[in-house]
Amino acid sequence: VLKVSNVAKQYGQLRALDGVSVELAEGEVLAVIGTNGAGKSTLLKCAVGLVRFKGSITVGGVEVGRNAKAARQLIGYLPQNPAFHDDLRVRETAVFYADLKGSSHEQARDLIEAVGLSEHAEKRVSELSGGMRQRLGLAVAQLGDPRLVILDEPASGLDVSARLELREIIVRQRELGRAVVLSTHWLEDVPYIADHVLALEAGRVSFHGDAR
Repeated sequence: VLKVSNVAKQYGQLRALDGVSVELAEGEVLAVIGTNGAGKSTLLKCAVGLVRFKGSITVGGVEVGRNAKAARQLIGYLPQNPAFHDDLRVRETAVFYADLKGSSHEQARDLIEAVGLSEHAEKRVSELSGGMRQRLGLAVAQLGDPRLVILDEPASGLDVSARLELREIIVRQRELGRAVVLSTHWLEDVPYIADHVLALEAGRVSFHGDAR
C-alpha cells in the first residue's frame, strides 16, 4: 500500500529527511517515533503530498510526487492540529467532509458514534476541547474507506480513556485491511497498536523493525 524509497527533504540548510525508506502492506500499522524535529511530521506530509521532496513515494501504486491528488484519494489524513470551521457543528463537519470525499452521510454519522462524539454531535467545533477535536479528526480521516490512514500525533490532547479508545480504532483499521502510519510520543502505546517501528533521528532512520 505504501512504499517510501530514499526520500529526502531540505528546508534551507536544514536536512529534515535524509534517505528514508520504508514499506507497508495492507492491514499493517507503522509507528513513527523520534524527538521533536526528528522529521516525523515532515515524512507524513511528504506521504500525503503536501510538501515537495526528493526520492519516491507510492500509495496503492500511485506516485505521490507526480499525482498527489490521485494519491490523496486513497489516504485518510489526520494532521497534528486539525483545522475545522469553528461555526459548524460536529455533525455538519462530518457531513461536509463526507460530501467532499464522496462518502455517505450515514457513514459520517456512524464514524461520529465510533469515536465517541454522538453526545456532542450538535456542538459547534468552537466548543470542543482539544481532545474532542482530535476525535473529530479521527472520524474524518476514516471517511471514504481509505486504503492508507496517516495519523500525525493522534493521541495529542487525549486523556487515558480516549487513548485506549484510540488503540481500538487503530486495531479496527487493521481488521478492515487498511494500512496505518502514525507518529507518536507515547512509546508505551506502540507495542499495543503497531506491527513495525520507524525511529527517526535528525531526519535519518536510526531503527526500523518489529514493534514488539
